[in-house]
Amino acid sequence: NKFPSHLQPLFNASLHLRDPMASLLRELSSKATRIIVINDSMMASVVQDLVTIPNAESYTFHSVSALTYFLYLWEAMGKPLELETNAKLVPKGLPSTEGCFTKDFINFISLQIEFQKLSSGVLYNTCRVIEGTYMDLMETLEGGKKHWAIGPFNPVRNIGSNGRHKCLEWLDKEAPNSVIYVSFGTTTAMEDKQIKELAIGLEKSGQKFIWVLRDADKGDIFIKINVL
Repeated sequence: NKFPSHLQPLFNASLHLRDPMASLLRELSSKATRIIVINDSMMASVVQDLVTIPNAESYTFHSVSALTYFLYLWEAMGKPLELETNAKLVPKGLPSTEGCFTKDFINFISLQIEFQKLSSGVLYNTCRVIEGTYMDLMETLEGGKKHWAIGPFNPVRNIGSNGRHKCLEWLDKEAPNSVIYVSFGTTTAMEDKQIKELAIGLEKSGQKFIWVLRDADKGDIFIKINVL
């Protein structure tokens, strides 16, 4: 289990922010016509008292993709929609989320999901061109609550001489659908041996690829030689 369980005390500590946040919101509400709070999905419990303030409302922001959140919630709800046979919506062979998180974090997520129900809408770090289908499904799962795509919020740094990252310059020269993208996210820590084996496998595959590896993981210099 590669989940960063050492961060759990930090997650738990955020629960103590409820009272000071409630005090702040009540103070602001007495001076403003309307209060809008956009909170991270894992901080929903912190702003739960917002429902007691007449001129205030909250919107939940999900930093993960709409597909990721849909699959997690869909599985947690016992897969209520008949989508198993529709490969366009739910690709076959997707692994279960079982075992991905620690028990403590699952309990924390469950708590936050309950308080997310108090929000007036949902924001995603994505765009509807790519994930509109899954956002529509999320609206169905959550009883018609409005969902917005306001991303992506991960711009590539301008490093190249012409203002574009060298990876984009290289990608522009490749044929459509000829390059695969490899990423294990920000919560997966990889050992040097694992990084080396994956790099060897990708190289031997003969497939062109771009592999994103966290700076926090060792071995990134080794990968940079093999990516391009």
